[in-house]
Amino acid sequence: MRINITRSDRATLLELARLPDGERAQFFEALNRQEPRLDPDNLIRGVVESSGIARDRVERYLAVLGTMRASCETSGVGISEFLGELKQNLQHPPDSKSPTLGLLPTDSQLDSLLRDAEHAVDIKSPFGRAVKGTTLLTDAERAYHHAKVLTDLRSIFEDAPTKSPISAIVLHTLRIAYGGGGEEDKGEFFVEMDLRDLEDLKSAVERAILKEKQIRTFFGDKIEILRL
Repeated sequence: MRINITRSDRATLLELARLPDGERAQFFEALNRQEPRLDPDNLIRGVVESSGIARDRVERYLAVLGTMRASCETSGVGISEFLGELKQNLQHPPDSKSPTLGLLPTDSQLDSLLRDAEHAVDIKSPFGRAVKGTTLLTDAERAYHHAKVLTDLRSIFEDAPTKSPISAIVLHTLRIAYGGGGEEDKGEFFVEMDLRDLEDLKSAVERAILKEKQIRTFFGDKIEILRL
C-alpha cells in the first residue's frame, strides 16, 4: 500500500510534530478527555476549552486525525502499519521540493506524534469511536443536510382569469437539502404537501423520536450510544 496525503494535511501533521512536547501533549490530553460525540462542533469546542489552543488550529488538527482514522477504515490496514508508512511519507514526501513542507521534524518528534496519534485514533478511544460513528451516520447515498417548508396561498380562478379569484388553497412545499461524499453529490428536492401530509410527517417524526428515546433507555446500560 502507498500512503498518499494532500500537501495541506502533510503540512498540518508536520506542524503537529514540531510543536513543543508540552503543547502537543496538552492537545492530545484534551482530545482524549472528550466524550465521543457525533457533532464535530461540540468536540472542537471541548478541545479548545481544555487545551487553550486556538480554534482554527484545533479544527485543522482534528480534521487530519479524522482523515487518518477514515483512511485506515477504507484501506483495511491496521493503524500501526498505516502510521509506519505515514512516517516514511512525511520523511520522504513524493514532492520533496514542495515549499509548504518547511523544516522536517526530528525522528524523535515524529515518533512522539505518531504514538499520540495512534492512541487518539484507535477505535477504543473517544475520538476514534466518534469518527467511526460519524462515518456510519453518513454512510448513505444521500445524507440529510437541512429542510425548509415553504407555504403559499394559491388562488382558484373562474374560467376567465381576468376576474378576481373565487377561492384559494394553502399549499406547502417541503424542501430537503442533502449532501454526499463530494461537492457533486450535493443537491435538494421538493415535495408538495397539504395539511394532512404535514400532520402525517409530524406523526412519523415524533414516533421516530420516541423510538430513539426508548432505544437509549433500554440499551443505555448495556452499550455506549454516542450522542450529538
